Amino acid sequence: MRRLVDARFIRCERLVPLSAWALGGALLCAFAWSEQGSLALLVMVPVLWGLARDRADAFAFICGCVWWDSVALLQGVWRFVDSPQEGWAAAATWVAAGVLAAGLWAVCHPGAQRTPAFAFPKILVLQLLLLLPPLWLLGFFHPLLGWADLLPGWGTGGLALGALVTMGLAWACRWAWPRSGGRPVVGLALVTLTAALLWRGYADSQEGRGGGVPSIAAVQTRLPPLSQLNWAQAIDRPAQLAVLVEAVIRQRPDLRVLVFPEGAIGDLPRRAEAVFEVELVAVARRHGVQLLLGGEFSDAGRRHAGVLSVEPGGSLRWHAARQPMPALLWRPWSSSGHPARWQEDPIVRLLDGRSAYLSQCVEDVLPGFFVQAIHASMRRFGAKPDLVVSVANGWWMPTQRLQRRQERAVAAMARLYGLPLVRAVNLPPVGQHERVLFEDGS
Repeated sequence: MRRLVDARFIRCERLVPLSAWALGGALLCAFAWSEQGSLALLVMVPVLWGLARDRADAFAFICGCVWWDSVALLQGVWRFVDSPQEGWAAAATWVAAGVLAAGLWAVCHPGAQRTPAFAFPKILVLQLLLLLPPLWLLGFFHPLLGWADLLPGWGTGGLALGALVTMGLAWACRWAWPRSGGRPVVGLALVTLTAALLWRGYADSQEGRGGGVPSIAAVQTRLPPLSQLNWAQAIDRPAQLAVLVEAVIRQRPDLRVLVFPEGAIGDLPRRAEAVFEVELVAVARRHGVQLLLGGEFSDAGRRHAGVLSVEPGGSLRWHAARQPMPALLWRPWSSSGHPARWQEDPIVRLLDGRSAYLSQCVEDVLPGFFVQAIHASMRRFGAKPDLVVSVANGWWMPTQRLQRRQERAVAAMARLYGLPLVRAVNLPPVGQHERVLFEDGS
């Protein structure tokens, strides 16, 4: 009996540090993503991970980080799914993704080893692998976003340097901790670094959408999904958007490209082709503008999320999303889901001759997709894109927390590569009325 009580006591006693590490990871990320904090604080994730006593503590710490970064997804998932079963499947996928990501970090942890020289190169490699397929799916709000915030204009080299620096800091703190009693050396290093990150990163994290794109504009809307409308209401959507195009052109007659959010037009170009031609294609031709409209299309019997480019001459071209929302739209185990198209070319040629990287929804928070797009542009055009166009659909989100995180993540990557950002978002509805907001990309 005593042994049973002792075993239970030991297990409960072990839960305290594990909970503390998980809470610490959550609090760090909560402050980093808050309006008062700075994304630069994310560079501390590998450093604090290295200070964990063993792999279990390291696992708990990363779980806290990953789950807090992405918990806003669960707040709106029930509005996005068609059945409770789909909701629970999405929640299980969210938990499993966090466990898998934390497990990879835990495997790289030095554990109880006194010399972590062989462990920390592994975390360097892991950070870089989280930018490449297929592990980039676990790079949700990657810690290297902190270095993107700190090193504007440094590009991929900045990410590589950041990974090296964080590995070095983690190794130094891990080595110094037992030798300093956990006090002078490590404490001074962490306080100094944190202060520097706060001072340097705060201003960058508060920057807006970027500038220098006078001929391009993004439209922010509050439109319900077409699936919630009857046919008479849905078929009126092209006319509504055409009226909006006319209004924007009256304000900005110099515009050449107008960007609408993800899901703005749905699959109406196929289901109501004549109405789409008469309303939106006609208005693009009349004003000589290019329209980028978020929607859905069918290819080889499968549905795909994407952006439809409507040219002034009337030609149409779909740009498929490379990564639909996992579990909610992307279901590799089912033929009913939207397939991923990782090899899709994300570079779009705009009417004014410039090239744009098109980031669609969940791709905003997976930095690996951004890095791949930059190198795709280098191979295709011999130069990086001229700007970033981001489209998202947040009608299902009860708060703006995740939407704001999406914007800050893609804005940090745009700053890293020195690119202006134009972002179009479909925001949650306000009351029973639709309200349309116009924000230019200059």
